[in-house]
Amino acid sequence: MSPFGEQGTHAVDGEPPAMDRRRAKTRSCDFDERASGVDFARAFASVANENAETLENYGFRTFGRAIAKGGREGEAREGETAGAIAIRRLESKGNEDESLALSRMNSLMETKVLTSTGLVRQTSVSNDGMFDFEGHFEFEQIIGASQNSEVWLVTSKTSGEAFVIKKFTHSFTTDKQRTVFKREVEAAKLLPEHPNIVRYYRSWQQDQLFYIQMEHCACGSLANACARLPPGMVVAEIDIWRLAVQIASGLAHMHRHRVLHLDIKPENIYIDIEGTYKIGDLGLACALDEDWDWEEGDGGYVAPELLNLFPGEKPTPAADVFSFGVSVYEISSGCKFPRGATPRAQAPGLPEGRSSQLSQLIHACLMLNPLERPSAAEVAQFATTCLTKLEKS
Repeated sequence: MSPFGEQGTHAVDGEPPAMDRRRAKTRSCDFDERASGVDFARAFASVANENAETLENYGFRTFGRAIAKGGREGEAREGETAGAIAIRRLESKGNEDESLALSRMNSLMETKVLTSTGLVRQTSVSNDGMFDFEGHFEFEQIIGASQNSEVWLVTSKTSGEAFVIKKFTHSFTTDKQRTVFKREVEAAKLLPEHPNIVRYYRSWQQDQLFYIQMEHCACGSLANACARLPPGMVVAEIDIWRLAVQIASGLAHMHRHRVLHLDIKPENIYIDIEGTYKIGDLGLACALDEDWDWEEGDGGYVAPELLNLFPGEKPTPAADVFSFGVSVYEISSGCKFPRGATPRAQAPGLPEGRSSQLSQLIHACLMLNPLERPSAAEVAQFATTCLTKLEKS
């Protein structure tokens, strides 16, 4: 039956079976034929006592390499005691560890591209290996800011095209911190291009700060557009259905590729110069096939089941559908959705003049049981049918 009548179970395909991972056993030493019957305790004792004989005489090999007189760094040398060998090996390891630490620090401090999507070549002729902000963009103005980031409007020095740059204002000092920053662009990279998802182009690091280049949506966010409405005015219903069709289509595209947004709200829905609605800000997105941690989004829009998941459990696409329903209610009514401990997640009545189909859509998305909510694809299909009828009337 229709998801807007009797509800069914909607979930993405199950996780793929775990791969059979076989690890080859690494032997710390191999013995050749000459080692048969050798007393190795006596061999080591003789070296400790500065005996002239070496382990090579006993046919002993370490990781397949014979220990020979005058060998490479870390191997036995003529007349050298076991203690001296151990000290020299520790010193060598210390030098290697220090070199590795310096290499890691240099990797964090240098300017370089970290992630490029398939869209980057369509918009820039820059060489990723030589990329830096000053060389490629003209700064225009700051168009947004939060506790953790600034959003800049910039133009390309080569094409003159406008872009948005998101600059994270807190520096990273470890590779783990940098990995968390990278996930926003990596989530976008998992998604083929879609007209209702903001385009991501690349991310890079510069001066231990993280930057993301994105599509510029000239009309700003849906939240800002609604805030500019005169007092008492609400969005026309035909525009609400257009919003529902496009955002549900974008969500369905994400879910087909097993990516959840987890922070759907009017602040994260953008409008381009053509009036197209686009899902943006994938900072909390979760890739279901990746071993990523996740966190719930804005408390005013978060699905109730996300607050009660057990450790190790992951959210489902139904969580995005709930947040979508809250957002549509807010745009339709001009009021925030009241949250609280109620037996059923039923929204208060919509303003006079709203259709019963719109109320039906919102209530279906806000069902407390996530299994009773429609999928994003079903929402898009229902909204498309309602929009078509409205446009013909």
